[in-house]
Amino acid sequence: MKKEILKKWSSLGFLDGLEEPKISNVANAFELTAQKLISEESYRYRIIEQISFPILRLIFQTVEIEINSDSIEENVLKILDKLSIEYKEYIENPIAKEVDEEYYIDTEAEFCRAFSDIYKLEL
Repeated sequence: MKKEILKKWSSLGFLDGLEEPKISNVANAFELTAQKLISEESYRYRIIEQISFPILRLIFQTVEIEINSDSIEENVLKILDKLSIEYKEYIENPIAKEVDEEYYIDTEAEFCRAFSDIYKLEL
C-alpha cells in the first residue's frame, strides 16, 4: 500500500524535491487528507479544500523522522479542524472581504504560510 500511495502522489508532482523520510510523511498526510475531503464528513472541510494540501506539505516536509500512520492521522485531523476554523474566521473578516482579488490571493498565501509556520512548532 505504501508504494501505491507514493506512486500516486509522486505522479502528480506533489512530492517533487522531497527525500525520505519527508516524502513518506507528506504522501501519507496527503492520502489521509484526500480521504477526509471525499468522505461523508467532507462538508466540514469544504472551505479549506484548495489550501489544505499546500499547508500540509509545508508542515510535514519539515519533519526529519518518519512518523507512524497513527500520528500522521492524529495530526492531519487536528490540522484540518484548526485550519477550517481559523480560515473561516479569516475570510469572514470584513477587511479580507474589502480587498481586491489580486491582493486577496497574496494575503491568502500569507495566511497559509503563517498557519503552517505556527503549526510546525506544535508538531
